[in-house]
Amino acid sequence: MRALSHEVHGVVGFTTSDGIAQHHAQWLTARMDDTKGEGKIEVTVDKDVIDVDGDGAADVAREVVTTVVDVDGDGVADIVQQTTTTAYDIDGDGVPDVIEATTITGVDVNRDGKFDEDEVSIEAAAAVRRDLLDEGDAKS
Repeated sequence: MRALSHEVHGVVGFTTSDGIAQHHAQWLTARMDDTKGEGKIEVTVDKDVIDVDGDGAADVAREVVTTVVDVDGDGVADIVQQTTTTAYDIDGDGVPDVIEATTITGVDVNRDGKFDEDEVSIEAAAAVRRDLLDEGDAKS
């Protein structure tokens, strides 16, 4: 039995010479030789610091990191990820008491140029200083 390789519309498949088994694999991104080295990654970082009570110390700090990836160099984003991290100083001592982070990621898996609902994920996390939690909420 000999395996034969073939390519149809950019999808590489393998077929045995006796036709018993077939395996087709499709990759999420273009093959490296299809990009012609023209892929592009762009990262932007925006920061905001807010002094709510006017004492000169930051009460809220927020950082938004946005990454846009054009894998195949066609000018259309294939992956977009945005992470927002916010730190709150509740008691005014200059040390963050609550930190929240949210990451939204879109991956254009079907390569149609838009992010469908099933191609987007959201992750969120929070950290709170233990003494600020109600006793029933605190984990050991």
